[in-house]
Amino acid sequence: MKKSVPAALFLALACAFAGTPTALRADPPASAPVFAPANQLNPGKPLPFTLRQVFHRLEHDRTEQFPFTEVRTFAISKNPLRQTGTLRTGKEYGLSLSYEGTAKPHIIIVDDKGLIDRQPGGGERQVTIADHPELAALTDLYLNLLRGNAAKLFDYADVYFTGTAQAWELGLVPHDAAVAKRAGKVVINGGGHYVTRLENLLPNGEKRTLELGKVERNPKFAPEVVQAFFRGQS
Repeated sequence: MKKSVPAALFLALACAFAGTPTALRADPPASAPVFAPANQLNPGKPLPFTLRQVFHRLEHDRTEQFPFTEVRTFAISKNPLRQTGTLRTGKEYGLSLSYEGTAKPHIIIVDDKGLIDRQPGGGERQVTIADHPELAALTDLYLNLLRGNAAKLFDYADVYFTGTAQAWELGLVPHDAAVAKRAGKVVINGGGHYVTRLENLLPNGEKRTLELGKVERNPKFAPEVVQAFFRGQS
């Protein structure tokens, strides 16, 4: 029997998987101005200069660390869920979100092998790419974004872009129906070479927003940090 994948992948400069209440009704797919047809990028043409600069930085940063605030708005509730923590990324390790400002702290790890949901007591739940077909596309989409592989994004999503160097938006609409159901439409906001916010607009009317604090570029992750916040490979 295949394991079920938690209901949403939230990256951020990469992402997180988390359970989601079932909506009471099926609302129309969420949208945003960035998804206007005129903003769609052609995979056969060069990226806008601002976007090339962003991906150049992502490609060359080996590791990054951010504080974050995650806000989830549910279709069945007027009260958003707010959580805080630390997002860590590494070319060799993938990414992790350590949820610290919550009654149920835990760590979500996403890498080339799949997903780990690690609990404070040391227990963890693992879902491998072999367990669920759409997980491979989800991880490839977000990890290629993390690694600055802009061309690979077109393999998995329609890509949209609008704005200026000071304030820009990148939009992703996954091609795969199962991926689109899990991740929704993805809107990434930034200024200059940096990402400041990631948002998942889900088909059921729910929304997840990840506000990123000041980035620490290329921090050196000690072995104990890799062991605690990633899969633990050296």
